[in-house]
Amino acid sequence: MRNARGVTIIEVLVALIVLETGVLALITSYAGVTRLIGRGKLATRAAAIAATRLELLREEAARAVPPCTGVPAGSISHPAGLVESWRVTAAARSVELFVIVSYPAVPHPVSDTFTTTATCE
Repeated sequence: MRNARGVTIIEVLVALIVLETGVLALITSYAGVTRLIGRGKLATRAAAIAATRLELLREEAARAVPPCTGVPAGSISHPAGLVESWRVTAAARSVELFVIVSYPAVPHPVSDTFTTTATCE
C-alpha cells in the first residue's frame, strides 16, 4: 500500500463551501454596516441642524419685547432630504423650544425631536 498525499476532491469542495459561507456572511454584514454609517451621518447632521436652530430660537426669544413673545414656528428643507420644523410654546418667564428634524432612512423616514427650555428675564 502506498501513502497517499494531498487532499481529495471532497475535501476541496467542503473547504470551498465553508469559505463561501464565510464570504457571504462578510458581504451581508458589510451592507448593514454601510447602511448604519450612512444613517449615523444623517443623524449627526440632524443634531447639528437642531442645535443651531435651538440657539437661534433662544436668541430670538431673548430679544423679543416683551421677552419670550412673538417667536414664530416654521420649517425649512435642507440638502440630502433633511426637513427641519420648529415650534415655540410660551410659559411664564420661559419658552419651550421644539425642533423636529426628519430625514430619509431605510425602510422608512426617521424624525428626531430636540427640546429645551429657555428662560426670559
